[in-house]
Amino acid sequence: MRVVIASCSVDYDGRLTAHLPLATRLLMVKADGSVLIHSDGGSYKPLNWMSPPCAMAEVTPDETEAAEGVTAVWVVQHAKSEDRLRIRLHEVHSDTAHDLGVDPGVVARDLLPAMQAAKPRPALTFTYDRPIPPASPDYRLVLVFDPANDLNADPVCAGDPPRFQPGKPGRFYVYAIYCRNDRAMSFTTAWTQATGPNDPRIEQLFRELFMVIFTDQQQRFAELNPMLIP
Repeated sequence: MRVVIASCSVDYDGRLTAHLPLATRLLMVKADGSVLIHSDGGSYKPLNWMSPPCAMAEVTPDETEAAEGVTAVWVVQHAKSEDRLRIRLHEVHSDTAHDLGVDPGVVARDLLPAMQAAKPRPALTFTYDRPIPPASPDYRLVLVFDPANDLNADPVCAGDPPRFQPGKPGRFYVYAIYCRNDRAMSFTTAWTQATGPNDPRIEQLFRELFMVIFTDQQQRFAELNPMLIP
């Protein structure tokens, strides 16, 4: 997350046009590429924004902009339309970047469709909801991302907190454990290079992983635990 406080003006061109005159504003550039412009009012809603997929480039101001005191220009172009955001920076008061890490809710939401698409047979169902009352025996699939090298499967099935290792940018590394009550029925690790949960390589990883984890003799219900996503 990049957070910039700057005196700027903003123009949005595309399906709609909008102009924000010169003022001091908060600019947010998120890891997914989205750019948001906020004022110190108006509650939570940004004054303007560009949603992904989009790309941002910083360019040199033209002669007219430079004469008006513009020191840099951000051009944010949407990848699937002609929508474009042009942010003219006159003075940057603060420019900081923060690594917010992985949001478990976002990863859990985005992984589920890939797992459903990769399941080895139609009768197998993935859900984040525990059955009420709990199933007996209790079959579930536990995914531990960036697990510690010496992490064992049975303690995880028994409810012990998993241990992790530092993740590597661009690598999707998962330890999959198929549990029956507090014992592991099967487990395996898998990794692939990937840019995020929606990367097609992750669906292919799950397709191959499931062939190892699930056999014809095992149950056809698996429950995911999103709390184990660091």
